[in-house]
Amino acid sequence: MKSSCQGYRRLMSLHWLFVLVLISLFHPRVQAQVMGDAVDVSQDFQKMEQVYLIGERVANFDPATGKGTLEWMRSLRRLSLSFNKLDRGFERAKSSDFPGTEYDENPKLPFEISFISPRTVRLRFATRSQPLGEAPSLMLVSAPPRDNSWKVESSDTAITYTGAYGKLRLVKSPWRRASP
Repeated sequence: MKSSCQGYRRLMSLHWLFVLVLISLFHPRVQAQVMGDAVDVSQDFQKMEQVYLIGERVANFDPATGKGTLEWMRSLRRLSLSFNKLDRGFERAKSSDFPGTEYDENPKLPFEISFISPRTVRLRFATRSQPLGEAPSLMLVSAPPRDNSWKVESSDTAITYTGAYGKLRLVKSPWRRASP
């Protein structure tokens, strides 16, 4: 009788050990952030509570200078169930900033397209409503060169820049999505 109880206890301890091993294999590992480690920002783009500003449309654009204004759409991630699949898409969101009159819900901010070489296009976006300045960049050693070999054509449907190695096309959309 004593040996059967010991056998049962041993079997139960092996059972719990097996369960703990399975949990440790499938449980996501949490690692502490140590000073000097590379920062992985991709985790922030998976969180449901984040507010995203997604480029919605080009509000205005001057093909000669390559400068324009881009309207950004305030969005949140929302769950939707489609058949047997759970999607995490984007949905327009109202501003929840206080005070409500201080910040634009869908800001229109400046951007610029410039050509550095026949193979290189530079896109610059402003994060505030001030124009893009010519202040020296903290990321570049010196001001990038300008390449004038790109030719621009404008039609009713698109603005097209053509270079020796490619094309850049901004499509003019005749319609705009209705706001919710």
